[in-house]
Amino acid sequence: MTSNEQHEQDFFFKSLFVPLTTFKAIHIIVIVGFIVFGNVLFNGFVWDDIPFIIQNSEMRSFDLTKLFGTSIFNSGSFYRPIPAVYFTSLYSFFGEQAFFYHALQLTLHLICTSLLFLFFCRFFTNGISFFLALLFLVHPINVESVAFIGATQSQLYFLPGISALLLAGKQNLSRNRLLLISIMLLVCVLTKETGFLFILLIIAYRYLFQLNKLKQVFLSLATIVPIYLIFRILIGGVTYSTTEFVPIATLSFWERILHIPAIIVYYLKTFVFPFQLVIWQQWIIKTVTLENFFIPLLISSLLFLFFLWMAKVLYKKAAQQSAIPLEQFKDEIERDKHRVKVNNAWRKAKSFLFFLFWFVIGVGLILQLVPLDMTVADRWFYFPIVGLLGLIGIGLQSFWPFKEQNKKLFITVLVLILCLFSIRTFIRTMDWKDMITLYKHDVMGRSDNPRLINNLASRLYFEGQLDEAQYYAKQSHSLSPSMGSLRILGMVYQTKKQYNDAIVAYTSAIALYNSKPITNLEQLKGSGLVKPEDGYLREVYVSLANTYILAERPHDAIKLINENGLKKFSSEPRLYYYLAYAEYKINDHKKAFEAITKSYQLDPNKNTEYIYVRLKNNLPLD
Repeated sequence: MTSNEQHEQDFFFKSLFVPLTTFKAIHIIVIVGFIVFGNVLFNGFVWDDIPFIIQNSEMRSFDLTKLFGTSIFNSGSFYRPIPAVYFTSLYSFFGEQAFFYHALQLTLHLICTSLLFLFFCRFFTNGISFFLALLFLVHPINVESVAFIGATQSQLYFLPGISALLLAGKQNLSRNRLLLISIMLLVCVLTKETGFLFILLIIAYRYLFQLNKLKQVFLSLATIVPIYLIFRILIGGVTYSTTEFVPIATLSFWERILHIPAIIVYYLKTFVFPFQLVIWQQWIIKTVTLENFFIPLLISSLLFLFFLWMAKVLYKKAAQQSAIPLEQFKDEIERDKHRVKVNNAWRKAKSFLFFLFWFVIGVGLILQLVPLDMTVADRWFYFPIVGLLGLIGIGLQSFWPFKEQNKKLFITVLVLILCLFSIRTFIRTMDWKDMITLYKHDVMGRSDNPRLINNLASRLYFEGQLDEAQYYAKQSHSLSPSMGSLRILGMVYQTKKQYNDAIVAYTSAIALYNSKPITNLEQLKGSGLVKPEDGYLREVYVSLANTYILAERPHDAIKLINENGLKKFSSEPRLYYYLAYAEYKINDHKKAFEAITKSYQLDPNKNTEYIYVRLKNNLPLD
């Protein structure tokens, strides 16, 4: 890049920050980040933070064999021991004080943004790189990755990944540097499966820009795959399984293919117009229409045709520059200028291909070719957005007419974009204050999501807002009948002492289970309604037994527990506890004492001890 091009492309930032040094740029990134995301520091735990952090008994002790073995973080199709180590470490220091989790997560986001700025500087001027980094920093689509504690995985894999990419940009790599890169990438993939894409990026980068030792780098990075598989399969015991209760995962491969245009358009629309930001999106295409398939297909096709056209223009320009013979230039200075112009033209073309590759592999991973646990999720765009920003940077560098008369307009447009996105992000961070605030806001934006609505009902119940909980549980059940919504309805009725209605709700939940059995209770982890180690069915049996006793129907309670509950959950202490009460109600003190003895052996808490002592001494129960 010539000095004139550097001057022209940095004029707008030089007019604002004189001079725009790397040191000053990073300081501004930190300041802007704390201003825009300052709200999150005072937010609480929400959504999957509850089962993964607050209710996760695995985090109470720092045991690496468990953290790298089978756990809530290492199950199903995921093997992510580094987040398990990270959250366990934080819990040992800070317990349930959300402020420190948010503060560290925001700090990691600022570090990732600063490293991304340094990486962009390899392709663009400081000014363009600074703008792109700020866009990454404040973009509303990244709020979920910064405000949601459970999404700290985004920063935890991105940080070693972008660091390895920065280290891999040197022409010659020493053995120590290559070893360090490999270790960083291993940490990256043990944090999140997306980390494998950084391996592809390093190989693509060194190939496109013709850096040395490509074969050596490839072989070195290839060793990460078997090491990861050893950790995943032999230590973690994790292979692969789909999440059957997620709608998108129930579809065939070809049915999921139909979703690709709509998914691409969702991310592009949210990138350009981030107005409707919603969590836990489980929508699927039931019937192909003009709106949900053909229009998105047209938009997606036009976008990639545009990218191909840009690639053709850049390569054609580079080829035309290369075709000009040096002999036509009179002196060596002119020849040197021409060599620089040729090199810049080829570098732009290769840079475009690199960022296009980044965007394509990033988006390709979230297109449901392999079913994921949601249809779309904003935090999944934390990686692909960099490729898109890089393509925008190439466009700014190559096609914007950097002329004197456009300076003020250019400054105004860029500052306005950053301000609008920052305001939207600031507002969105307030939605993440607590679970009820988040769920109520997002239910308004996605009123067809039964799981999100049921989670809102659950949280309202636990906050004592019974009427609202009942309303949303019914709404969820009308959209998609489920054990979860029936259980919440039963809990609401039981609390209101409407025992007959509660019994109907609980028995309906059991009937629904029997008609559509959930064969893997591990699938229920992360529901936010029950503890991760429990299933809905266990909780329904316990609640129904309790309700029978409250409704003065001890015989029904005994029949339920003996004929059904204990056959499925023979080590559930609460079932024995209620069995003791029910037997006592029908004056069978011997069986009551046997039941409470078993309950006390399984769970020697104050309640069971109280009943045990009174029955042992033939004292009456309340």
